[in-house]
Amino acid sequence: MSQPVSKAACFGIYALTLMVRARGKAVSAGEVARTFNISEAHVAKVLQQLVRGRLVRGTRGVGGGYQLAGDPAQISMLDVVECIDGPRGKKCATCAVRVDGDHCSPHPVACAVQSIFSEIDDTAYYTLKSVTLSTLAASSLVALGTLPGVSGAPRS
Repeated sequence: MSQPVSKAACFGIYALTLMVRARGKAVSAGEVARTFNISEAHVAKVLQQLVRGRLVRGTRGVGGGYQLAGDPAQISMLDVVECIDGPRGKKCATCAVRVDGDHCSPHPVACAVQSIFSEIDDTAYYTLKSVTLSTLAASSLVALGTLPGVSGAPRS
């Protein structure tokens, strides 16, 4: 089974979703850190990775900060996770139990368990690939009750 999404990748998704909601306004590392109650130093490192991965543009100086570098409808959660954690490509199923280092265990329990883990990995991969930053930002607005036109939501 693949590694779960790292904290750094989660922080990257938080930061990018905040940028989408900022609608073109620069967002600082400090603003991300305060909004999500996380370390500003960690956020700054994550933002630099996102700049290197060309998902974010950084501007120095007064009024500087970070902005999304592309269309949020074209950037998936998987893009962000892979930018931070490295490739998470779909992997073929291999048994965790090895007989001689080269061949899978012929034991049916090992193969059945590995098959389930492979299915979990596939589900995570395709879910991350299918959810865009636009979708995530819109979902967060609905969850907060701040989306205009949603019954009972305050207007911003």
